[in-house]
Amino acid sequence: MPAPLKTKKGSSMIKKYLTLMLLGSVGVVFAEKMEQPTFIIKDQTIEKMGTLSKDAIKERMGEAVRESMHALLDSAASVVQKQRIGTVPLATTCALHEKIIVLQRKLSRVAESLIDSHFVYKKNHKLRLEKSLALLRTCALEFKAAGDQLQAKTNEESQKYIETLTTKFASLESKLSTDICLKTI
Repeated sequence: MPAPLKTKKGSSMIKKYLTLMLLGSVGVVFAEKMEQPTFIIKDQTIEKMGTLSKDAIKERMGEAVRESMHALLDSAASVVQKQRIGTVPLATTCALHEKIIVLQRKLSRVAESLIDSHFVYKKNHKLRLEKSLALLRTCALEFKAAGDQLQAKTNEESQKYIETLTTKFASLESKLSTDICLKTI
C-alpha cells in the first residue's frame, strides 16, 4: 500500500487534483442546465452571397423557384375560392389567373434550365447570378404574402385586392423577363 503523501509537493498535487474534481463537477452541473435543446434556424436571406459558389447559388435558385411555384398554386387556389363565392367579377379573377399561369410557365422554364444546367448558369458572372437569386427570392416572398393576404381578405375587400395583385404580378413578370440571367430562358 502506498504511503500517504505528506510532503509539500504531495499536498500541492492533492490540491490540484481536488481543484480539477471540483471544476469537473461544476462543469457537469452547468452542462445539465445547458442541455435544453436550442434550435437555430439559418435564415437563407441573411447568408452572405459572396461566400456562395455558382453551384450553391444555382441550388438556392432552385429552392426559390420551388417556393414560388408552391406559393403561386396557393394563390390560384385562393382565387378559385373567391370565384366560388361569386362576389368578385369573373373578368377580374380571370385576369389574375392569366398572370399566375404566365408566371408559372416562366418559373417552370427556369426550373428546367436549372436541371439541364443551361449555359446561362455557367457563363454568367457570380454577381449576376446573385441578383437573379435575389429576384427569385423576392418573387417567392411576394407570392406567398399574396396568397396569405388573399385568404385573409373579406369578400368585399377581395375585388380591390385582386386588382392590386394583378398589377403586382404583372410587374414581377416584367422583372423576370428583363433579368439579365433569366431573360434568355
